[in-house]
Amino acid sequence: MTAETYWERVTRRKVSRRRVLAGAATALGASALALVGCSGTEQAASVRWTPSPFDTPKPGGKPTFAIPLDPGSLDPQVNVISGYLSARIHNPLHAINMSDREFQPLVAESLECPDQLTYVWKLRHGVKFHNIDPTYGREVTAADVVYSFDRLKAGPTLNDRKLLTLHTDGYEAIDDYTFSLRTNKLFSPTVDHTGNFAYSIVPHEAVEKWDGLAMNASGCGAWILDDYVRGERVNLRRNPDYFQQGRPYPDGEEWLPVTDLGSLWQTFKTGRADYAGINLDKLKRQEIEGKAGFQVAKSPYLFTINCYVRVDRPPFSDERVREAMDIAIDRDDYIDKMYFGDGNYNGPIPWALEYWALPQDELRSTLAYDPTRAKQLLNAAGYGDGLELDTPVAAFGDSPKVATVLADHFARVGVKVNIRARELGAFLAQELYGHNFDMAIFLNLPYMEPDIILRSYYSKGQQADVNPGLSNDPEVDRLIEGLWSIFDLEEKRQAVLDCQRVILKKHGPMYPLCSPEGYAGFSSRIRGLQEGTGLIAWMGVSYWVEES
Repeated sequence: MTAETYWERVTRRKVSRRRVLAGAATALGASALALVGCSGTEQAASVRWTPSPFDTPKPGGKPTFAIPLDPGSLDPQVNVISGYLSARIHNPLHAINMSDREFQPLVAESLECPDQLTYVWKLRHGVKFHNIDPTYGREVTAADVVYSFDRLKAGPTLNDRKLLTLHTDGYEAIDDYTFSLRTNKLFSPTVDHTGNFAYSIVPHEAVEKWDGLAMNASGCGAWILDDYVRGERVNLRRNPDYFQQGRPYPDGEEWLPVTDLGSLWQTFKTGRADYAGINLDKLKRQEIEGKAGFQVAKSPYLFTINCYVRVDRPPFSDERVREAMDIAIDRDDYIDKMYFGDGNYNGPIPWALEYWALPQDELRSTLAYDPTRAKQLLNAAGYGDGLELDTPVAAFGDSPKVATVLADHFARVGVKVNIRARELGAFLAQELYGHNFDMAIFLNLPYMEPDIILRSYYSKGQQADVNPGLSNDPEVDRLIEGLWSIFDLEEKRQAVLDCQRVILKKHGPMYPLCSPEGYAGFSSRIRGLQEGTGLIAWMGVSYWVEES
């Protein structure tokens, strides 16, 4: 391993370039980050943030957020789509800011790596579970971390837990405030994985009392659950005992699921919600930009829609068919129809995750639209007279529209796509992870680090929740496994780029599509929105309400 390790370089880089964004609230007050690099050399830094002098955070208010789907469950270790809410109620040991990869201590105040396989977190004194039944404000200890990791490792979940099931030699509570995990091999994504909301610290009393955390919750996050009525609302109130003193600023939050996107947009435009929980395309931005009462915030859009294909059986077991379908996608037309021309091509890593993503000029060349060659390849594979594909789609968000656009592209080369819209839960359980499809279209979550994203192309064991397309490619497996032992940041970046280049040549088990520029719509009374992305933003501890 190099003398200067991955996390030493990341930490040093982030601390040196950290700046307070105008109008942003403080991130973690006067908390200190003490990170010891995996080479055993200590790397410590004290980090302090202060609010902009032009915008002072204010307590009070209860904003309303409109969102396009019901969370279904508030359990951070079970539900793969409710992180935006469960991260408000629960906290993991730490988080990684998606936009600049900054390490943010949460339940833990520091992380040390005394050797290349061992990770040791020192927990904060005085972090408490919510002062409600059944936890009554008791302190969080390392035993709770062990319980939480045990539960994630063994429980039913679609969240990624491969760190615990494949890469961990063991973990333990050394004392009340010290938790240690040891990997069974070099695994550089360990810090990223443990900073995922699925690794939240949950109390055993709450799990036992409510037989899970789907509809009820007690955590150690910034917000306390008042009530959750499925399909109607989620009400939260501020946790007065949160370890970040004075945060969160508002008194409470109300979340309204509005599954019809047209109705959701009207709910926001008419002032019944302070947040439009959809990415604002060019037309929506033009509707509200410059108008009193509204603001548009640019935000990396890391949700991506991909097209999965079953590569273990015909027709996609034939590489000629896979290539034909890939180059039959008119990605420029896709961007025009989906995003009014306001988007970019994705490789296996989405373009918005800029550090790890392939350059646009390379992607546009590699994924160029070529219907003539697509027809030739299909004919050579024996499908010159046509091909029909069973294509289930989750019936929410833009997925049905994506399916329609792609169906038009494929029809141009003689392929008929039979679209089956399914409710989200049924789609995940019965179609995508049940492998009941020829081709499927689904939204990927905004992961902050390349390992989990590239796992969709990893075939070892063909785990259902990792590899829906059931690929089995030793070359790709070897490249992905090689990433785990690279701790040098630039070396890892180059290896990630090279891995993506090989994956693109395989034309499956996923076709990366395109994604838009990221913009969010808020009422003008919401301030402090620039403070972090991903889990940091989902925690809801940086913004405040200007009632005037």
